[in-house]
Amino acid sequence: LKQGDYVQSIISVQNLSKTYASGLKALNNINLDIHEGEIFALLGPNGAGKTTLLNTIAGDISLHRGQFLVHGKPYREWERRSLARKMAYLQQLSLLNFPYTVEEVILLGRSPHDTGSRRDREILEEVLQLADITDLRNRLYTRLSGGEKQRVQLARVFSQIWQQNTM
Repeated sequence: LKQGDYVQSIISVQNLSKTYASGLKALNNINLDIHEGEIFALLGPNGAGKTTLLNTIAGDISLHRGQFLVHGKPYREWERRSLARKMAYLQQLSLLNFPYTVEEVILLGRSPHDTGSRRDREILEEVLQLADITDLRNRLYTRLSGGEKQRVQLARVFSQIWQQNTM
């Protein structure tokens, strides 16, 4: 890209505000643009609204005011399955308590896709290696340490947004 070239935001938040029923203003006129290939950090003290912002972007909390766009299209206009192919959210804590194997948890991320079992297994292999958890593949998720669970959840997120033409 040359200086001055326009690159559409992957995620664009415009004048986002959120006030809870209690009257607590959690977010006030937040503006944010995230472009492909960018890495960004969200910093602030406890109670500043970081989690509220992420939960709003993930669709878990409704907007009070403002607009949220994904690839230039309003969030509400996206079909949920199509959006799930483009966005995934890694929460601070997973409450998954079913005796799934690590492989099964990661493959849950493939549920919005129609890539077929063979391609899903290829992606599974790639994300297991990427997260450095191939040795955990057959272990029960419920028997992992907290750090191991987070790495499995990160691999699940990767598998959810993995592009079909990867490889």
